[in-house]
Amino acid sequence: MTTATVRDETILDAFLFTNLAAIESYISTLDHLTAAACLDDLADHLRHVLVPQEVSAARLEGCSWDQIGAALGVARQSAHQRFS
Repeated sequence: MTTATVRDETILDAFLFTNLAAIESYISTLDHLTAAACLDDLADHLRHVLVPQEVSAARLEGCSWDQIGAALGVARQSAHQRFS
């Protein structure tokens, strides 16, 4: 499976999961579990792949650790320790 395919399936699953109230009667508990697992995979990807890439890009563009920390909702020191 390609990254694009995983991303597209994850986005679809996330959409379904967030709209369960409207279609609750059509989705089984196992489908709920599958959607939750997809959301967990997406969160993991964001946390471990996308956020570090974006921090690196921000640093290359000259953003300060203060700016990066603010964007992440953490202190400058926390951002620096985590991503440097």
